[in-house]
Amino acid sequence: NPTENNIKIELNTNEVQEINIELYDITGKMVYMKSYKSNSVNINISDFEAGTYILKVKNKEGQIIKTEKIVKK
Repeated sequence: NPTENNIKIELNTNEVQEINIELYDITGKMVYMKSYKSNSVNINISDFEAGTYILKVKNKEGQIIKTEKIVKK
């Protein structure tokens, strides 16, 4: 899953949801946070340092929907 520029997040649902996207570096520091009202989101990470990040997608209640490791080249 190494990427250079973009992370694409798609939810497997037909209804549009409010989601919060959080991205953490390997030390646990939050480096990105934004709310969206969509089932498909593209995040540009071209300005981020190369390394490993943890992506968390949360619903509007704050429950984690998805967690994924992202490797930025």
